[in-house]
Amino acid sequence: MAENGFQFDPQVLPRLHTAFADALAKVDRQIELAKGELRVTAWAGDSVSAYAAERFNARALDEQSSALQALQVYRAALDSLVAKLSVSAGQYQQTEHDKDATMRSGQ
Repeated sequence: MAENGFQFDPQVLPRLHTAFADALAKVDRQIELAKGELRVTAWAGDSVSAYAAERFNARALDEQSSALQALQVYRAALDSLVAKLSVSAGQYQQTEHDKDATMRSGQ
């Protein structure tokens, strides 16, 4: 830690951004699959399989605490992180540009 805040290697920002953007794309794909292919039907056509299908679909897709909801919350967190990394990279580049311009004008 630096005296005025957290220090990091700015060369890491693009790699972090790429890694988290890739993770975001993978989560998006899993959400697509869950929405399109995860729901089950009463496979045996009886009341037991109907109940099992209903409970599975609720836990996997429909309830507030479903697996799909967890994926969507995780996706939102990844999306926020990717956006923050983009802003940080832009701010860093602007700061470096400003420092460079200041150094050149002082010569």
